[in-house]
Amino acid sequence: MEAQSRELRFVRHDLTQLAGIFSELRSLYANVYAEPPYYETEADVVDFDSRLASQLQEPAFDLVAAWDNESLVAYIYGFAIRSGSPLWDTVFSSPAPQYPVAHWTYPVTFVSELLVSARYRRRGIGHTLHNQFIAERTEPKAVLLAHPEATAAQTAYKAWGWYRIGSGRPWPNTPWYDLLVKNLA
Repeated sequence: MEAQSRELRFVRHDLTQLAGIFSELRSLYANVYAEPPYYETEADVVDFDSRLASQLQEPAFDLVAAWDNESLVAYIYGFAIRSGSPLWDTVFSSPAPQYPVAHWTYPVTFVSELLVSARYRRRGIGHTLHNQFIAERTEPKAVLLAHPEATAAQTAYKAWGWYRIGSGRPWPNTPWYDLLVKNLA
């Protein structure tokens, strides 16, 4: 499915199309996460490669990308996770006591990545991607982990209806991130 906005194309890619754009996904990831506050290295990008390959196998994986002609400028992807899965236990490693995530017996959408190339920021592209991605989800809640020092992202998430319920880790042995939730139902 494809949508136009300004001169950009927003495209929902299915699993069969992702192999053809993997290098673009990797390149944009490397560029965005080399910046502060992330400062990721080539080793982190290699980890991204293996994580993405693994995450493609997750239930209800979905990716929406923004293209300027043939250049990938932004994307969001995620999938469903369930209580008791290894990723659930990592993501929800430290929720605040007033949020009983242990009682969430239903799957939730995990937004694994939302990133926009530096020269395309503050144009509403991230928001458009977010809305297109969320609109197709059937889970009652979505969760994501946001770097606590990524103030622009934190501000955007709050404006889009996300709220902090604690801390979590995107994968074992990584720094703590803010655990954000958005009610979808």
